Amino acid sequence: MNDATAEQQIIGTLICHPVAIKHVESLRGSHFQVDIYADLFDDIFKQIASTGAVNIASLTQNPSVVAACVSASSSLVNIGTLADKVIELANRKSLIESCQSIAADLVGGGDVGKALSDLKSASELVSLSGSSKFHNAHVVAENIAVQMKVDLPCTPTGLSRLDSALGGGFYEGKAYGFAARKKVGKTILASTVSYNLNEAGLPHLFICGEMGENEVHQRCLARKMNVYPSAFRSKDRHLLAGKVIETARSMQKNAIYYDRPGITFEELKNAVGLAKVRYDIKGFILDYWQLVGGKPKGLTQAEHSGDVAQWIADICRKLGIWAMVMAQINQDGNTRGGEGIRLSFDQVYQIHRKDLSQPQAWFEMMDTRYTGWCNVGSETVPGLMMNEKGPFFEEFAVYEKEDKQKPLFSIMGK
Repeated sequence: MNDATAEQQIIGTLICHPVAIKHVESLRGSHFQVDIYADLFDDIFKQIASTGAVNIASLTQNPSVVAACVSASSSLVNIGTLADKVIELANRKSLIESCQSIAADLVGGGDVGKALSDLKSASELVSLSGSSKFHNAHVVAENIAVQMKVDLPCTPTGLSRLDSALGGGFYEGKAYGFAARKKVGKTILASTVSYNLNEAGLPHLFICGEMGENEVHQRCLARKMNVYPSAFRSKDRHLLAGKVIETARSMQKNAIYYDRPGITFEELKNAVGLAKVRYDIKGFILDYWQLVGGKPKGLTQAEHSGDVAQWIADICRKLGIWAMVMAQINQDGNTRGGEGIRLSFDQVYQIHRKDLSQPQAWFEMMDTRYTGWCNVGSETVPGLMMNEKGPFFEEFAVYEKEDKQKPLFSIMGK
C-alpha cells in the first residue's frame, strides 16, 4: 500500500524548490514506504534545515534515482496534497498491521479488554501522525498566494441566475442550503440541478431521503422525453417503456442515486464517504436535511439536526466536495428543526412561490459567507419558472415590450 510516484514527486520538488519544505512540515522519512525515497527525504530535510538549500552532488545514494525525481517534480501547489497522501497511506498501513496483530492475539485467546486498549492506542497514534494544524502567518499567506494562481474548482448548476448569485456555481469545500415550505419545489429544484449536472458530465450523489430514486429519476426522464410525469402512471404506460429505455441510453450516467428514505446519520456518513471513493463525486444532494434520523438518546431534535449540518459542512472541506441540502421551512418562516444549516453552511436560500397553482418562483438569499447579497428574482419579477414537463425549473423569460413576465411555454400545460 504505497504511492511511489507521489514519493518521487515530493523528493524532486524539494530538490528543485527547498522552500516547499514549509508545505510538508508534518512529513517524515518514516512515512515513505520506498526505502530509497525515505533515505533521500531524511538527507534533504537535514540539508534544508541547516543551509536552506539542497546540494544535489551530496545525494550520492543513487544519482539516477535523484535525476528521475527531479524530472518528475511536481508544482508547489500539489506538494502539500502529495504529502497528505503519503502520510495517509503510511497511517493506513500502520493501522492495518496493528489490527492484524490484535486480531491474531484474539484468535489465540488474548484478552478482549487489552485488545480494545491496544486498538485505541493504535488509532490515537495514527491520528497524531497526520498533518499539522499549526501554521505561522507567513506559511498561511504563502498558501493563499499559491491557491490564487489556480482556478477554483466550481460546478455550475445549469441555472445561470442561480450560478450568478453563487459566484459561478457550487465551490468545492462549501455547503449550500435551499429551504422552502412544503410543496413549493425542494425536490423539483434538486432534481433539476441533478439533471443539469448529469448531462454536463459531473458525477454527484443524490440521496433520496424522502422520495424514492424511481420517482426522482422519472422527473429527469420526463424532462428529457418532453412529457408530463403523469405519462408514467397512465393506463397506457406500458407503451412508453421502450421509449424510456431509449431515452435512458441517450443520457449520461453521472447521477448516482442512494435510495434511502429514513436515512440515519451514520448511513449518511457512510454513503458520502463511499461515493467519494467509488465514484469520485464532485458533491452530493441531500433531500432533505430534517429527515436524517438516528438521533442519539439525550439530544433534542434541534441539536441532532445541528450536528448533521455541521458534519456536512466539515466533510465538504475535508473531501473537497460541495453539498446541496434541501430543508423545510415551518409556518413561522424558520427552518424546521433549528437553525443548523444557517449556522454551518456557506449560503442558504429560501425558495418562494406565491401561488402554487402558478409556475413562477424566486429564491431569497438568507445567508452568505463569501458573496454579496443577491436574490434570484423577486416576488414581482420571478427568476425561475416551473415547467410541468418533468417538472423542472428553468430560466424566466422577460418580455420588456409588455413590461411583464411571460414564460416561453404554456402555463400549467394549457
